[in-house]
Amino acid sequence: LRVAVATASLRVAVPAASVGLAVAAAAVRLAVAAAAVGLAVATAAIRVAIAAAAVRLAVASASVRLTVAAASLRLAVAAAAVCLAVAAAAIRVAIAAASVRVAVAAAAVRVAVAAASVRVAVAAASVRVAVAAAAVRLAVAAAAFRVAVTAASLRIAVAAASVRLAVAAAALRVALPAASVRVAVAAASHAAAAIRLAVAAASHAAAAIRLAVAAAALAAATCPSAGGAAASLRLAVAAVTLAAAALAAALFTPPRGRCRGGSTLGFDVVSAFSLADLSAKAAFISLTTATATVTLTPTHKLPAGPAKALKQASEVAVGETVWIASPAAGTLGPVLGIASVEAEGLHSPLTKHGGWPVVDGVATSYNSAAVVARNKYLVPLVEA
Repeated sequence: LRVAVATASLRVAVPAASVGLAVAAAAVRLAVAAAAVGLAVATAAIRVAIAAAAVRLAVASASVRLTVAAASLRLAVAAAAVCLAVAAAAIRVAIAAASVRVAVAAAAVRVAVAAASVRVAVAAASVRVAVAAAAVRLAVAAAAFRVAVTAASLRIAVAAASVRLAVAAAALRVALPAASVRVAVAAASHAAAAIRLAVAAASHAAAAIRLAVAAAALAAATCPSAGGAAASLRLAVAAVTLAAAALAAALFTPPRGRCRGGSTLGFDVVSAFSLADLSAKAAFISLTTATATVTLTPTHKLPAGPAKALKQASEVAVGETVWIASPAAGTLGPVLGIASVEAEGLHSPLTKHGGWPVVDGVATSYNSAAVVARNKYLVPLVEA
């Protein structure tokens, strides 16, 4: 029984032991699993720590690289600023050098211009001196020529007066009748008047020549001064002009009775300086009076009105009076009609002694009164 009980107990104990073993095995397995889980957790924690350390290391490396890059950038900016400053300084130096060169060139140009101006002034002064000297020589030669001409004219006038006086004396000596005596006395009076006129003309010419010689001497004395030479030259020219006018008045006075721009009808000489173009076509103005019709270019002049004011043909109006040669010399006739025509032939007669040409019965003038008055002295001198 005890063996049976023991066997039964053993049979009961063996399954219990098996259960315990199973439980122990399960516990061991649980412990192993827990240890494995703990190991896995520890491994994961280690990996996490390693990753965190790696991240921190990467962040630190990136920070270092950023710091290095910022420092490099600052160095590059500083270097660029230095380069810009150096370039600006170089540009300023170049500009200053260019300004200096420009100033030097401008100064050289001014010096050259001043030198050229001095040379031009010296050349001009030399030319003025030469012109003044030539003018002095011409004035002296002209004065000498006019003195010779005046002396010859005076000798001719004196000889003529002597002849007239001799004739008068002979007439008186032969005791002609009283009428003959009066004629001889009148001839002597005319001769004396001619002598006085010649002497007066000679005196005027001599005075003008003396003035010209004095002006020439003054020009010769002051020729180093351009202004003095010019003034002396003008004085000499004025004196020579006065001498020429006096000589012309003495030698070329037209005979009595010629038309002298007044209302007396007479004769004058048409100068070689007159204009004539037979084939030219032009527009004309036709002025009609009761006894005459004259055709003129619009700018041709004619005396109008009692005052004999010279007007252009285009300025004459209907009713104004012009000077006509018929029915009586020096008659005023009103303009009755004005017409515009076209015709051939342009003529401008220039009279030698200042007369007004009568064209188609109407008095005309080739130029203004001042020009006509001047030309009546100059034209005879030029054509002589």
